[in-house]
Amino acid sequence: MKKRIGLVLVTTFLVLSSLFSISSEQDNLLTIILVRHAEKVLDDSTDPLLTEKGKARAAELAYILKHVPLDAVFSTPYIRTRETVLPSAKEKGIKLEYYNAGSEKELLMRIFNRYKGKKGFVLIAGHSNTLHLFLNFLVGEDLFVPIEDDIYDNIFFVTASIPGKATVLHLRYGR
Repeated sequence: MKKRIGLVLVTTFLVLSSLFSISSEQDNLLTIILVRHAEKVLDDSTDPLLTEKGKARAAELAYILKHVPLDAVFSTPYIRTRETVLPSAKEKGIKLEYYNAGSEKELLMRIFNRYKGKKGFVLIAGHSNTLHLFLNFLVGEDLFVPIEDDIYDNIFFVTASIPGKATVLHLRYGR
């Protein structure tokens, strides 16, 4: 069942990604996959680890993205975001790149400049109070709000050739 859901998710993503493209822009269509870090240990630490459930969610993410040709994987330097996307990066043999929370727009501009004129797939792990900043910049409108603290299952597939003109597919993953 788990494998079938993962394959359906990836197939849906790839089909919808191609539907949203315009033929003249197809060669430089960038897809950014945004996730919040997985479940974290609730303690007094400022940099908590993932729980066992969170580690399972990170493994599920890597499984879901197994057939997506990721070009780059970004994370804040916090343990919980690193641990969420590290299995996906390892699966692809990609070195994890870091960004600081608060520099979402700068990171996106850097990514768009890096892949200008090329098709690319990028995975970014963020936080409940930062994912909406990525999404709003990519769509060019204030449509998204912060994610509630107890929600960890959102995955956003954002497809665009330029910032401000993106299409968003919002799904959920994991158990």
